[in-house]
Amino acid sequence: MMGIVQRQAAREKDAEGFHNQAVEDEIRLRNGRVLLGSYVPLHDQGQPHGALWSLQDITSLKTQEAQIRKLINQDPLTGLANRRAFDTRLAQCLYALASSQQLVVGILDLDYFKNINDRLGHQVGDELLIEVSRRLGQVLRDTDLLARLGGDEFGLILPDCPSLDHLGDIAQRLLDAVEPPMQLNGHTESISLSLGFAVQLDGAIDGPTLLRQADMAMYAAKAGGRRQYRIFDEAMEAQVARHESLLQWVGRALREHRLELHYQPILSFTTDAKGLLVASVRKAEALLRLRDELGTLHAAGAFEEVLDDPQLAVHIGRYVLHEAVSRALQWRAEGQRLQVCINISPRHFLDRGFLEDVKQALSAVPAGIRDLIELELTEHGSQLNGQQARDVVKACRSLGVCVSLDDFGTGSASLTHLQLLDVSTVKIDRRFTRDLFSSDADLSITYGMLRTAQMMGLNVVAEGVESSRQALALCVMGCLHLQGYVIARPMSAQQLHAWLGQWREALPWIVQIEGGLQVDDAAIQAIVTHSIGIRNLVQQTISDQDRDFYLQPNAHELCLLGTWCTRQAERYQGGSPFAALLSSHAAFHDLARHGMTEPGMVEPAALEAASQRVRQAFWDALLGCNATEADQQA
Repeated sequence: MMGIVQRQAAREKDAEGFHNQAVEDEIRLRNGRVLLGSYVPLHDQGQPHGALWSLQDITSLKTQEAQIRKLINQDPLTGLANRRAFDTRLAQCLYALASSQQLVVGILDLDYFKNINDRLGHQVGDELLIEVSRRLGQVLRDTDLLARLGGDEFGLILPDCPSLDHLGDIAQRLLDAVEPPMQLNGHTESISLSLGFAVQLDGAIDGPTLLRQADMAMYAAKAGGRRQYRIFDEAMEAQVARHESLLQWVGRALREHRLELHYQPILSFTTDAKGLLVASVRKAEALLRLRDELGTLHAAGAFEEVLDDPQLAVHIGRYVLHEAVSRALQWRAEGQRLQVCINISPRHFLDRGFLEDVKQALSAVPAGIRDLIELELTEHGSQLNGQQARDVVKACRSLGVCVSLDDFGTGSASLTHLQLLDVSTVKIDRRFTRDLFSSDADLSITYGMLRTAQMMGLNVVAEGVESSRQALALCVMGCLHLQGYVIARPMSAQQLHAWLGQWREALPWIVQIEGGLQVDDAAIQAIVTHSIGIRNLVQQTISDQDRDFYLQPNAHELCLLGTWCTRQAERYQGGSPFAALLSSHAAFHDLARHGMTEPGMVEPAALEAASQRVRQAFWDALLGCNATEADQQA
């Protein structure tokens, strides 16, 4: 009973206090209007003497406040939450996170968005961002937050994600949502996402750390080929730490002048008046090296991953440009006209100051000899597809320098690059030339790229040539510019100067090429056609027409390789390599026919082995057994 009396007395005291002080409160009407109600008590000699009530319409003021809050927390282009709202929501989620919940933070970045902006303009780019935002929002829950953090980067908060499997499902829905082509101001465009996620499991990770981890995971997705998602793990942390260590190592070497260029010569063949091939060395590729504090020299492979980093790319690019141009001029002064090929990182090439850097490097080079400089661009997906890339290549050519496309065939749009960029040379990557004799696919791809480039009037350099047999085969295929260890390893400028005085003695196998080796398109087409046929046989994708052909008893005489052998019989005059080719070729067709007439009796591996014997005999006959001897001498 005492407690009830006390509580009643307290309420009366509060009410008395309320009536003795001014109060303001908002009153919201059903029609949407907002009124501000004010209560001011009146007193006379300390005693209550009435009160003054007033109502003020503050609807427009509240509307303005809402608009200000919207501007502060919302991205004006997409209508999504902005970075400020994202950070606030993340802090709230971390504060309220229960021990049983799993909070996920994601970073989403559009792949090659800059290329669309450069090619079609910012208006189309903005429309794309709006459409991507709409599509992403449709596949998320009401409790999830999608924000535009800036540019083409988005942030995602999943407050309660049940499991990593569920996260994988969400990630796939996000990836799929942006895949269908978009109609943007009369243009049809497609784009993809790279996503990175960080998971808060135990409440021990703060917001900035979660964002940094999600960012690492996103860059891991990009490094893995884009159009995918990655979830942060400790290995990524170690990888980032290693990357930062490499950045500091290379940056310190640049500041302390411990970077240097080595040069790898490129062997070229031209046809003389008699139709014979003549070897010469007319160019060399400049390759970056780093000498550490102990004097040990490191090849670029040890630090290649940071050469296109925003912190280093431009600074290292300027150093390489000036050093290589200076070396080319010095060689010319010594009577040696040698073109120097300079690798340009994509980031430096697309930097706004790149052309000015090139002009400064060329300032001491007379206009008539600027073709001594060749800039090598490396393919990286569609980075070179934009209008900016085309304009820069055109400007470089107008300055008198040559431009080549390095690592041809490894990017996602090689033929597009040939069509759009005004380059004079392409370099076929070593991964295609390395297994010419053992891989049907590599032989077909190399020959196809070689013919495509030559039909467009381009010079072709084969990289990674490591044996004289490779060199001879490439020359027979019509590739007359070779680079690789069988010619020379990269060396200092002083060592190259000495090598140029005795390179013929170091390469005894070139006598075979200069002694009458001829480009033989028919031979290469024959062995490539054979390779395509064996691939179809092994994969059981052969057509009915080809099946009927292989079933003929004399198919080995009628196929393209058989007809080439018939035409070459007099030339090879029954030599043992040629006889081995005829024998192995007939045996292959017998085995293929047996496999088709009695299914299951011939294993695919047996067909592969028989085909490999055909290829071995073909190259032995075409190149001559001396190629192996030349390798031993080299």
